[in-house]
Amino acid sequence: LVKYYFDNTNQKISFDEFLQKYYFLNCSRQTRLLGRWIKLSKELKQNFYLDFIETTKKRLFKVLQKINNDDLNKIYSTMIPDI
Repeated sequence: LVKYYFDNTNQKISFDEFLQKYYFLNCSRQTRLLGRWIKLSKELKQNFYLDFIETTKKRLFKVLQKINNDDLNKIYSTMIPDI
């Protein structure tokens, strides 16, 4: 799907560069979701939102592997120890 989007839009960069940017934005999204699950569980007093944290952390970990940026990995490993 990502390749299809890249091929059918007017991108001025290489596909590899596009993928790196895509993964970086995905990393941002997963990080935002982690905070959102905690906020919703506290605001609505619904602990089932906390069940989504493990899945989100797994997705974040996969994205961090694809980005392969040591500085970014260090930041996340201090904030989320099991990454």
